[in-house]
Amino acid sequence: MESATLATRMEAAADGSALLLAEGDIDLATAGILRDAVARALEDSTSLIVDVGGVGFIDSSGLNALVWGHWEAQKAGGSLRLRRPSPMLCRLMEITALDSLLLVDDDQRDPDEA
Repeated sequence: MESATLATRMEAAADGSALLLAEGDIDLATAGILRDAVARALEDSTSLIVDVGGVGFIDSSGLNALVWGHWEAQKAGGSLRLRRPSPMLCRLMEITALDSLLLVDDDQRDPDEA
């Protein structure tokens, strides 16, 4: 069985927010990587955009890491927004009712999303 991998990197967003790019799979084995990257990003800016356009798979562990990041950003007086979520991630957020909690940049949805 192939192990999941996740790569993250930080950039500055045009609006001054921290931009965290995630590429790979986010599951039980890699959710900690995402959580650590979110924590580091929130040290630099309380406004965080997580670009998940490069995420091929996400499970409940990954959703948990995003929700944790949302609450940490809110505690710091900021916000966490998702950029380019896949149709699969949007569907997961919808069926778990996280679409009312996790904000998505409307103009940054994945172009393949229906």
